[in-house]
Amino acid sequence: MTSSPCTANIALEPIEPSTQAIGDQFLCDDEPGLYKLDITPPPSSAITWSVSPSNATTPSSGIGESATTSASGSYNGNATITFTINTLCGTKTRQKTFFVGRPKITNVKVDGKSGTFVYICPNDGLGSHWISLSLQGDQNNCIDEWDDFGTTAESHETCTEFDFTLQYNPNNNPPYNCVFVNAIASNECGITTQNIIACPSYWACKDVKYAFEISPNPASTTVNVELYLDKNGNREQVDFDFIQLIDNHGNMLQSHQVTDQSIQLDVSNLQKGLYYLRTWIDEGYVMEELLIEK
Repeated sequence: MTSSPCTANIALEPIEPSTQAIGDQFLCDDEPGLYKLDITPPPSSAITWSVSPSNATTPSSGIGESATTSASGSYNGNATITFTINTLCGTKTRQKTFFVGRPKITNVKVDGKSGTFVYICPNDGLGSHWISLSLQGDQNNCIDEWDDFGTTAESHETCTEFDFTLQYNPNNNPPYNCVFVNAIASNECGITTQNIIACPSYWACKDVKYAFEISPNPASTTVNVELYLDKNGNREQVDFDFIQLIDNHGNMLQSHQVTDQSIQLDVSNLQKGLYYLRTWIDEGYVMEELLIEK
């Protein structure tokens, strides 16, 4: 009686259960990654490998017990490489999960409201507000730094949450400042910075909304700005007293008095980038993004 090659020759056995696929934890744009099995497979085995999702790397599949692959440049997130080992005794797979690119900051919320620019109810300057987010691909699975540029009164931070109290002075008009926070994460591929803005407005406590209409936006030379009130879906143009142009750290670059329901601003001297237009009405800030292109 002839013995099965799977029992007669240990070299033909399927690979040991402890065998792993190993390689770089982070795959960056500037350098290819090497992934392989941590043992030499049986000599008669046929090995293929593939990466999922397939748009994460180039190439995304191949033959052999090792794989050299590069970030595709169009994908950012978790990926998994699977080695499939076919032997006379059967098929086994081994996997390695890695992260492609810089960290991802997602699911940003301020006081439970989704978005990176949110109006919040000030609660008369009392009580704490909070920013929460989800983080993927950070070296330490934790936000490295929360930078509030001095715009909060007090703050407390954890890996994925930033609790803060508003700066409040009832003798000032307006009595609040908007809060500007940068959440900064990093890994071997680089740094990701997410800018988050929370503007206190009493009208945000009600079922009303003020909003600027900015045209053109993006702009390069001049912009026309009007202010509207949306109340239960009814939109009406309203007067406002002043308008400020600020950068994404809260620094004021321009300030203008407004004597009508609209104003035209000269933005020709601004560098390319993201800015904000801001005013104060009905005991609350109104702020909108302005994109400058050259």
